[in-house]
Amino acid sequence: MDDLDFLADAGTPAPNGALARIRVAESLEAVRGDLLDWAAGALHNRRGHTAAYRGKKGLAQCRQDLDFHLRHLHAELAAGGGDLATYARWVLPMFAVRGQAPGDVRAGVQVLVEALLRFLPADHSETAAALLGAGFAEPVPGEP
Repeated sequence: MDDLDFLADAGTPAPNGALARIRVAESLEAVRGDLLDWAAGALHNRRGHTAAYRGKKGLAQCRQDLDFHLRHLHAELAAGGGDLATYARWVLPMFAVRGQAPGDVRAGVQVLVEALLRFLPADHSETAAALLGAGFAEPVPGEP
């Protein structure tokens, strides 16, 4: 019977390894809606200058933009990866073309980091928040 237990010597997966990141992605998907609702409301309230001219439409757009970031975070986690810097270098100029300043995008990312820490289990929130925060840590070329 011992020869059937082929996983006995497999060891334990590393806490920040690919399998762990896939589990974080699954946790993220389970709370996605509530997390986005909270984050969009928080960002909409904190960034009065954008909320003032966008109103309810702005809240919906804010939620959509945050979900865009969250989907890229989820994809990176689900793939077992650990780098969102390439995404940040791509998305910041893209949002700038739409009239959204890099500071506003970064404020949205910061609110998402807070939401991840608030909504995900502790052992998953730190991984997701660190990955998202690190991806946007470096300024992109041309950013003030």
